[in-house]
Amino acid sequence: KVINIETKEALVITPQNAYLEVNKTRNYTASGGLAPYTFSVLSGRGSINSNTGVYSSGPVSGEAVIRVTDDLGNTSEANMQVLDVLTLSPASSAMVINTSKQLTAAGGLAPY
Repeated sequence: KVINIETKEALVITPQNAYLEVNKTRNYTASGGLAPYTFSVLSGRGSINSNTGVYSSGPVSGEAVIRVTDDLGNTSEANMQVLDVLTLSPASSAMVINTSKQLTAAGGLAPY
């Protein structure tokens, strides 16, 4: 009697770690395991299309854990950090030649 055993590579979600501004989207993909794959937000901010893996960050900064599950129930997780939009203050200013001006950065990913 012959028994055939098929092995699959481990399920992996990509990207594993990512940064994204508020109100933006990012595509997640899966490989390995057994398709079809189902994507979900395990914890934190934002939402994801369970079929396509398109993550939407929403209007509030914070962290999220994105999970993909394959047809066998195997899972892989990724970390997402949602950042406020990078801004400089003042946004505009008139200056005289050979002078300096202090600018303040906020949002984005520090250090600046």
